[in-house]
Amino acid sequence: MKFELVTKQLQNIRLLPSIAAFASIVAVSTEASTDSSVSGYVPLKQSPILESHINRVMIAAELGVVKRPISKNQLKKAYRKICVSSQVKNPAVRKGCIEVNKYLNKTANTFYINHASATLRYNNEKVQVVNQAPTTLNNQRGEHTDTSWSVQGQGIYNINNFALLSVGGKAWQGESNLEDTYVSFGIPQAQVDIGYKPHWLSPFKQSAMLLSTQAPTFANISVSNNTPMTSWNINYEIFSGELSTSNRIRYQGEFIAGKPMLTGLHVSMSPFNGFTLAVNRILQSGGGERNNDLGDLIKAFFDPSGADNTKEGLTADQEFRQSSSVHRFSFRLYWQRAFFCLYGIRR
Repeated sequence: MKFELVTKQLQNIRLLPSIAAFASIVAVSTEASTDSSVSGYVPLKQSPILESHINRVMIAAELGVVKRPISKNQLKKAYRKICVSSQVKNPAVRKGCIEVNKYLNKTANTFYINHASATLRYNNEKVQVVNQAPTTLNNQRGEHTDTSWSVQGQGIYNINNFALLSVGGKAWQGESNLEDTYVSFGIPQAQVDIGYKPHWLSPFKQSAMLLSTQAPTFANISVSNNTPMTSWNINYEIFSGELSTSNRIRYQGEFIAGKPMLTGLHVSMSPFNGFTLAVNRILQSGGGERNNDLGDLIKAFFDPSGADNTKEGLTADQEFRQSSSVHRFSFRLYWQRAFFCLYGIRR
């Protein structure tokens, strides 16, 4: 099933009062604590140089990244493991540690700019192919190649150790959305994010099988841990939100218009250093006249084959899910260890 994920500006604005209300309630009702804290997220497809340094540090720390955005607390764990507790010999990793340290020091402030940029483009009409429709830029939230300008940014206000408010957005020629505008509250084991938080379900940096930043981010609610749990570095995330209006929802043999729901689940773990195993599932439901029953949604989680139209007797109206499994292994590091081990045995 294909959805036209085009976020409308007027629909986005409706969420702002709710975000402000949540931020005010949490600011009044919580007290500061030095032990537990909510965590912001590093930029996602917004700051290429910084993200490259962060990725290098995460790999050196053997913390396999299989979903994004990366939480600040997760980055802190990698920094302490590589940049503080051991001597960094690799020049690229050492440079990454320096840049990550600058970033982490900045995020300790009450308010900081997470990212900000502006782009200008010149389109030469003489070299454009006649009658060729503009294409979408890769992982740029729906921005088209014929856009002459775009601006984006995100500022984060740390309300206290249990809550933060992120205000962001992206605008380009003729379009805009509230990317990175959300409120977060909770503890490291269970952080709640409400608003336009992006999701990227893939270990790859350039593409994702299930969910990426190719389309504008939709309003959603998510619950996740911002710090890996146990020695196996267990991470989870559950999110759900309403997509923008689509007129390509298949129902009873025809296409109808509506706003479908998208629900996702991510679970990952690292049984040993350098190896990460993850499972992702997304479920599309509802929209227009199509049923959006909570019971059917829960059943689809626990009985995938029974809620998929590949089973005999089910129709496309009952299709729910897509899923993927991810295995990430640091080959270079472990092949080096294996080589030295064999070399030592031989001698």
